[in-house]
Amino acid sequence: MENVIAETAKVLPEGQITLPKDFREILGVTPGDQVVLAGIDGESC
Repeated sequence: MENVIAETAKVLPEGQITLPKDFREILGVTPGDQVVLAGIDGESC
């Protein structure tokens, strides 16, 4: 795997998360974009 970016995001009571600013900037994520969240064998990283 190349260029792994790791960040943490707190899950709010409603199940929402906020992507950290540096993560959004590195990946160019803007309001309205969709992102994919992936887990590896049910483990937390």
